[in-house]
Amino acid sequence: MKGYIEACLSYYSRFTNWVQSICIKILKQGPIPRHVAFIMDGNRRYAQRHNIPISAGHFRGFQSLEKILESCMNLGVKAVTAYAFSIDNFNRTTEEVDALMNLAKERLEFFCTKSELIKHHQIRIKVIGKLSLLPDDVRAAAEKAMSFTECHKNALLTICFPYTSTDEMVNVLQQKLPSLDELTIDGVENSLYTSYAPPLDILIRTSGESRLSDFLLWQTSIQNAQIHFVDVAWPDFSLWTLLPIILSFQIRYESTPEQSH
Repeated sequence: MKGYIEACLSYYSRFTNWVQSICIKILKQGPIPRHVAFIMDGNRRYAQRHNIPISAGHFRGFQSLEKILESCMNLGVKAVTAYAFSIDNFNRTTEEVDALMNLAKERLEFFCTKSELIKHHQIRIKVIGKLSLLPDDVRAAAEKAMSFTECHKNALLTICFPYTSTDEMVNVLQQKLPSLDELTIDGVENSLYTSYAPPLDILIRTSGESRLSDFLLWQTSIQNAQIHFVDVAWPDFSLWTLLPIILSFQIRYESTPEQSH
């Protein structure tokens, strides 16, 4: 009986992968967004719903990021940006903050040494935000991940950790002062933390919340990105949640030729 169940599960997995592959091939016949950003919300609620520790919910969230990153690479998306930790999140309990820091360090080191996904797709990693707020070992792991993948040229993963858009704007002003005559739209664009990335096409927030929580405010408005709020906790977000959003982008893209890249 056990062998029969395992065979059924294996068949189901192969069938699901085949269907996903077909869906991706169909969508790739149309325009694909170059840059997709995610507000990865709902890890704590996911943990509470499944009666597991909050740290386990955050771990599931990082697993989901890796799966969605792979889906985006298979679709042909060139840049993925993830809101992993807000500066405001330092106000959470010491236990949760420490768990998140340890998890971030572990996953960044994994990306450097063991991730076949990062190697296969030649994904460059950038960690942006107020890195001076990070513990020394976490900041070292971030710098190692960026240095280790600097030679990768095919795709880009940006991890915002710790980040807020208002801090990014303050950083822009500090760079431009006292030369405020240089404070033009192009000048700001060239001074953003994300200045190396293509313009933002889609921003997705999970967990049913309809707010941007101080994330990529300039990029979302000035670069005319589509915004999608989905009522799914981040660990439950999958390719099946992403595909309708990509289809929506393609419909809008075809109806607004001036947005063609």
